[in-house]
Amino acid sequence: MAVVALATHVAPVAGEGQPAEPLDLARHRWKHRVLVFFAPTVTDSAYRAEAAALAARAADARVREILAAAVFERGESTFDGRPLVAGDAEALRRRFRPPAGRFSAVLLGKDGRTTVRLARPVVEGRLFPAVDAMPMGRAEARRRGGPSGG
Repeated sequence: MAVVALATHVAPVAGEGQPAEPLDLARHRWKHRVLVFFAPTVTDSAYRAEAAALAARAADARVREILAAAVFERGESTFDGRPLVAGDAEALRRRFRPPAGRFSAVLLGKDGRTTVRLARPVVEGRLFPAVDAMPMGRAEARRRGGPSGG
């Protein structure tokens, strides 16, 4: 699961030894929610805090079927713990237009649409309630007996 890989990405060695694969977000439609972090570099303090918070809530992210991407202006970007193929990071930047030189995050629902776009931290206190408030998230929460750690 991306959350575990992202936790190791806090140290700038994530994805080592894993082959890059072209990113096809459509492949994840109706299966996963995709959380995309944008930051100048892997050492960006806001990104590191978010990655650590997401790693600490790995079980909650797994239950909600969240995969994470980390897109950097400089350095290796990743999706689900694997390096992105050259050009995919730039394609994500073009699609979501994050502010240059600053942290931001975008959450895609299982339908592939942007559901949350923030320029400040999202994981602590905001990510899981946002997912659980989505129609599909509410149905999933009912099936599992309520939100897991919300």
